[in-house]
Amino acid sequence: MNGLPIVLENVSKFFGSTRAVDNLSLTLRTGSVCGLLGPNGSGKTTTIRMIMSILLPDSGEVRLWGAPAAGAVRKHVGYLPEERGLYATMTVFDHLIFLAELHDLSRREAKSAVEEWSERFTTNGESSPKSWWGRRVQELSKGQQQTVQLIGALLHRPGLVILDEPFSGLDPVHTSHLRTIVRHLKESGIAVLLSTHRMEQAERLCDDICLIHHGRAVLSGALREVKSAAASRFVELRMDRVPDFLKPDELIAGVEMVSDGARIRLQQGADAQMVLARAIRRGRVLKFEIVEPSLDDLFIEAVSR
Repeated sequence: MNGLPIVLENVSKFFGSTRAVDNLSLTLRTGSVCGLLGPNGSGKTTTIRMIMSILLPDSGEVRLWGAPAAGAVRKHVGYLPEERGLYATMTVFDHLIFLAELHDLSRREAKSAVEEWSERFTTNGESSPKSWWGRRVQELSKGQQQTVQLIGALLHRPGLVILDEPFSGLDPVHTSHLRTIVRHLKESGIAVLLSTHRMEQAERLCDDICLIHHGRAVLSGALREVKSAAASRFVELRMDRVPDFLKPDELIAGVEMVSDGARIRLQQGADAQMVLARAIRRGRVLKFEIVEPSLDDLFIEAVSR
């Protein structure tokens, strides 16, 4: 397959008079993880459904590997939807074989793939999914059911994997193991589109981000470059008193009080030294450090413009 796994160009989608996605453009490179980020209701799932050809855009274009999306979806894309959809009374093994055969794998190929991925999804301190094969889906925990559905999305060896809110409801063990699987996919040259409102998970996994709000992209690019561009606007301050004199003004865009001081977001172009001078006039400064912003910081800044 040639070309970029995903290209969206000026895509919009309406539901009645509501514009769910507004002139959105996005690219995803082979062997990379791109975070489609934003709060609930921002348009992430609608965007994914257009990539999957579940919905058609009202304007703009969706291409997978340079071709219209519809032709590539079934054969080359693995999809874990936000809504978990498994047949509760089927056994795990039969369900996985069924999902594999939907992607045109033979019975022999399906069984081999199910065995391979069941072993790969074995976590420390927990039984292998292979030990669940004879159990009905309804007998599994939520984390185990999600594991089964994700295995089903990978059996046909897709070149693109789309994960919609995959960390929702997972305990720390399953969360950590899912991160390991995403990194394995990336190392195998598979492109991953990760949709989430969990900024801390995106920060650990993503090479690129597209942050959307009210259906529009408000921040996008390589994560490292996006964070570097904003690095001079975030300061951590600790004093011998509570710095409750810090308020939003011409220098300060926002203040978050933390246990040992304050985290300050500066206005665009503001000089951090002026904030330091203000603090020195109010008390003894124990720490004043310009820090790299987190994705949470960037998100709050982007949506408050």
